[in-house]
Amino acid sequence: MKKEEPNFNFSIKELKAYTKKGKLDEWVFEFLHGPGINKGMAKGLKLRKEEGYHSWVGPINFPLKELARCCGPEEGMEYPESLKKFNKRVNAMVKEIKKDWEVPVLIANPRPWPILSVRDGTHRHEALIRIGKKKYPTIFWFDTPQDRQKFVRKYKDIM
Repeated sequence: MKKEEPNFNFSIKELKAYTKKGKLDEWVFEFLHGPGINKGMAKGLKLRKEEGYHSWVGPINFPLKELARCCGPEEGMEYPESLKKFNKRVNAMVKEIKKDWEVPVLIANPRPWPILSVRDGTHRHEALIRIGKKKYPTIFWFDTPQDRQKFVRKYKDIM
């Protein structure tokens, strides 16, 4: 008998359900291979998990101003992108948000602590800010128990 494949819709509600079942890794992997279009990140997360400590916190309705983008036109970005290309992508997302698009979760990681870097969703992050959102569901992964502990201590009031 063929095993039935899960049918993901990648909504925030679905994310919360997978988190509750202890299957956040599975959901993130599928998201990054699907609409997240970030197979490199999926591969990196899988390797980190195989190498040892790896944990998640979230989703948390997290303050967007506390998150740093790693992609964009600004000087010093880890993944530089021209202003024209960046604005084109962000503006397209703003239009979709105004048409009731449910923006997928943001995925962040300390790079290094205390900088919380958006590793998947930098364009979504900017689009949310441009429409006036102050907070958005975000999940965080940690490669060390120390970083996770620091995060939990600092943000325990919003978790």
